Amino acid sequence: MKVSLLFAVVAYVLCAVHAEATCPYIPQDGCCRTASGRSGDYDKYEDVNLQQCEALCMNDSGCKGYEFRDDECEIHKLPVPKVHYAPGTCAEAKCYQPTCSNQQSPSPSPS
Repeated sequence: MKVSLLFAVVAYVLCAVHAEATCPYIPQDGCCRTASGRSGDYDKYEDVNLQQCEALCMNDSGCKGYEFRDDECEIHKLPVPKVHYAPGTCAEAKCYQPTCSNQQSPSPSPS
């Protein structure tokens, strides 16, 4: 009985890891924000296109979402369940959030 329970736990973890690695990302208009409404921890890349930004995220096991505008990419290390949309920089940005992670549903942050 203990062996089958251990197998079930291992299978669940492996499926969760696989799902996270292949999870599609959906775009939201605005800047990525953490649950507290802050920009959080991220790595910034310049002179990249959207496809390169997406690849940077997909190849980073710590990526919880990414933000893209013009030729700038932010790979977020903390979950970004909120999006901030306001005139200026955030109006030009898109926040790409995973659709199948354990993050909260996307919700706009107050302006």
